[in-house]
Amino acid sequence: MDPNTNVNEFLEAAKAAIAQAGAIGAETAGLRKEREEAENRVNGLKKDQSEQIADTCRRRRAEIDKTYGAELDKCNVQLKKAQQRREKARNQGMKERIADETADIKADIKAINARIRADFKAEHVPGCCNSRFFGALYFPDGLGDVLIIIISFAVAFFVIPYGMYKLFFDGSTVALVIIYILDVLLFGGIYIGISRHTVMEHADVLRQAKLRRREIREDRRKIQSIIRSIEEDENESCYDLAQYDDEIAHIRQQLADITMKKNEAVSTFENVTRNIIADEIISAGRPAIDDAEKRLGDVTARFTAAEAARKQKTEELAGKYEPYLGREFMSITRIERLQAIISHGTSTNISEAIEEYNRQYDI
Repeated sequence: MDPNTNVNEFLEAAKAAIAQAGAIGAETAGLRKEREEAENRVNGLKKDQSEQIADTCRRRRAEIDKTYGAELDKCNVQLKKAQQRREKARNQGMKERIADETADIKADIKAINARIRADFKAEHVPGCCNSRFFGALYFPDGLGDVLIIIISFAVAFFVIPYGMYKLFFDGSTVALVIIYILDVLLFGGIYIGISRHTVMEHADVLRQAKLRRREIREDRRKIQSIIRSIEEDENESCYDLAQYDDEIAHIRQQLADITMKKNEAVSTFENVTRNIIADEIISAGRPAIDDAEKRLGDVTARFTAAEAARKQKTEELAGKYEPYLGREFMSITRIERLQAIISHGTSTNISEAIEEYNRQYDI
């Protein structure tokens, strides 16, 4: 159509084409939104289906773990109790073995103590003299006795007097001197008095008691050595623990069997059951997803056709009308204004009408 021969017919055709393009554009926009909704519907159904599969498999797997876990916990409790009974029997056996292997030494210690008491009684020696402490003070022998003497002197001549000074006479030098003099007289007098009236009178008996207590210490060291040897002995055949070992072995076999069954159940679930669950859920949800996908396909086809029509109409406008009207006049409102200008006789063609429009609207 030549716009210069029939201007009004050309403008009417342009308006119709623009209106048609607008309608097609609106239809395309609606179909685009409808397609997005259809896509969201399909994706939502598939997501819900995947979550349902995951939740169902998680619950079923948890049920397997719970079932076998309860059995394993029960066996572990039984195993712990059996081990405790075995340990108790072993400790009792060790006690009996220690008592048996140290009986002669303990009897010897008892006899030595009896001889010491008999000698003290016969010589009228006070019973307080029959001690390691007394022997260390008056008949020192070895580093142990030296250590007892050092500690005793530290307590008697430092801790006690200095403690009394700090508690009752702190700050008084005279009081400190007096306390030390009295302390030396008291403990020194006691020591010397016992030495003169007891040690010197019964020196032979006390020395003999000292030697016998040394024998007792040797015997006690032998007992400790025997105890360590028994505790470190890995041979437990003498404790009659076979019944406990059989019970523990039986429980451990039960644990191994349950663990194997659990592993088999988990393997079956992961390789077979999980797929069955997924197939069941997918089959149940297939109709809804098929319907949603069918609707998506229909909407997509309509949208594709509408989009093609929109592009075609846009190309038609750009090639047939826009070169004469210009992009700024590709609207129905402006074209109608151009028609009004032409109908008033002030312009005979489109170019003149556009110039008049620009003058009227100061463009």
